[in-house]
Amino acid sequence: MISRGRAVEADARAWRAAKRPKATRLALHRPLRTVVAAELLAKRSPAQIAG
Repeated sequence: MISRGRAVEADARAWRAAKRPKATRLALHRPLRTVVAAELLAKRSPAQIAG
């Protein structure tokens, strides 16, 4: 059985790990970024591009 103190520490560690900076999908995928930029220049809304 995990003591309450260890559980609290584990929970705090999990929250810190979840907050780490993560690269966005657009930052990682140049082809997607190119398509999205072109669609925005064509005056389409983000909702239209996503849908």
